[in-house]
Amino acid sequence: MTRLLVIASVCLLVVLAGCSGVLPSNDATSTPTPSPTTDPDTDSDLTPSPTASSTPTPAPTATESKNGSLTAQRTLSQTQVTTGSTITVTVEATFQSSINDTTLADTIDGKGISEEDLSLTDPSGSFGVITSDPQPTVDLTWSEALNFGLGDDSVTIKYELTISEDTPVGTTITFDGTVTNSNSAETTTIDGDTQLEIVAASNTTSSSRTVGRENVPAEFLSETNGIETIR
Repeated sequence: MTRLLVIASVCLLVVLAGCSGVLPSNDATSTPTPSPTTDPDTDSDLTPSPTASSTPTPAPTATESKNGSLTAQRTLSQTQVTTGSTITVTVEATFQSSINDTTLADTIDGKGISEEDLSLTDPSGSFGVITSDPQPTVDLTWSEALNFGLGDDSVTIKYELTISEDTPVGTTITFDGTVTNSNSAETTTIDGDTQLEIVAASNTTSSSRTVGRENVPAEFLSETNGIETIR
């Protein structure tokens, strides 16, 4: 009996020793888990930053003056005239600061008015011309590059308009002009007087003397020995 117990104990030890060699150890090396790959399409950190592009600055375009930095005023010496009259037109322009480059254009429109009826009396140092396309226009330019810059923050110019004798009574003559600051491309309409009316024909009567029932012009009379005779 004792011998059987010894043999059983020996067998049990052999079985236990065999099991310990087959079972895996807890310290066995585990297979490394691969690192996750990064998708550049979904990872904002790897998305390339947009490169800044240089956009050229557009040239300034002409803008209507609304803040009072550029003003212009036209004054007519008369607004109701007869044929044969000459009126003086004065235009005053004021800028926000002293400038050199500017232009002024004033167009005159009316039946029978031509560029020959206009004359510049005070161009204020500008290069001035009178054109006729499509209507008579007083066109003035101040330019530092051309050696006649303005060099001031205001300017006053004057020109004359003569109403020809054959201009129909009732004709309305209109004025429409602008002033432009060439440095800032700012422009403004010339305010103030904008039209004049031809209200009557000029008085062109000649002196006469009465001979009988007829009025005879004086230039056709002469005196001989104190007696008036008709030539």
